Amino acid sequence: TSDGLHLQVLGSSQTPYEAVYTLEVLSGPDRQSRSLQRGRVVLAPDVPVRLITVRLGEAASTNWRARLSVEPADGPAYEEVRTASGTS
Repeated sequence: TSDGLHLQVLGSSQTPYEAVYTLEVLSGPDRQSRSLQRGRVVLAPDVPVRLITVRLGEAASTNWRARLSVEPADGPAYEEVRTASGTS
């Protein structure tokens, strides 16, 4: 049997970087299941870090939407959105 899908958020920077992030994942047949994770990261230059891993079961792995919101200590906030069918 399949163990579903693993979504990972990785952080990397060429310069020192500090930010607060929020990952919201909606999944399931009607995207009624919601996972929300928040954190703070301090990245050292050229040292990749795995920030979050979210596991979606097999049933949820075909209908999901993930939105990552990032608020850097310096610079503008931004969002990244991905879906089961690609970038949204």
